Amino acid sequence: MTWGGFPLVCKAADDSSKEVVLSNIYDSVVLKDIVMRNKVASPVALEKVLDYIVANSSITLSGNAIAAALTDDYQKVSAPTVYDYIKYIIEACICDKVSRYDIRGKKILAYEEKTYVCDLVFFHIKKNRIKDEYNYIIETICYNELVARGYHVYIGKTYKGEVDFIAEKGDEKFYVQAAYLLSSEHVVGREFGAFEIINDNYPKYVVTMDRLTRNRDGIIHLNLIDFLLNKSNEW
Repeated sequence: MTWGGFPLVCKAADDSSKEVVLSNIYDSVVLKDIVMRNKVASPVALEKVLDYIVANSSITLSGNAIAAALTDDYQKVSAPTVYDYIKYIIEACICDKVSRYDIRGKKILAYEEKTYVCDLVFFHIKKNRIKDEYNYIIETICYNELVARGYHVYIGKTYKGEVDFIAEKGDEKFYVQAAYLLSSEHVVGREFGAFEIINDNYPKYVVTMDRLTRNRDGIIHLNLIDFLLNKSNEW
């Protein structure tokens, strides 16, 4: 959750060594895979876009909104440039773009993507703090795990809100809500209630860090560690 999964980072002896290795990896990715490969004219603007995406990873991507947020009296960043930079960042495997899927309309919604960092170490090195940080971290772990297992993953859109993930592979399909802890009845109602208007019979899971789990209305509550260790989906 803190240092991600890069082997060189994990092997480092202490936190200071991890920081050095991590910084070298990050500089290599940004400089070689993005700036040099794509001949980026303004590395400073690229860095600002990257900072913004990591810090706002749970919101809908909007090139116009990012451009407006980053433009100041000294530097103007256009929306087309922002979209180019987002494309480069995704191609360098720093972040991944996730489409929204209209559950009732059964269609992918264009231009309503969200992003997740491909490894939480990038979130750590940027040292940005976002609202609901721990919820975002759990979401990111679940998303990357589902992708690693070969699922096509979407964000579920309903008329009442969102379901964190729809995972599909062949004929297999299930829904996932991810949260840090079910710390209050309000949070319990929010996470389990996200499935209320979904009328199909596909499995529905709530994944959290709670050690004691409580299933409800056919929805299975999983501890994050159990979710990660069980590769067969037989919970």
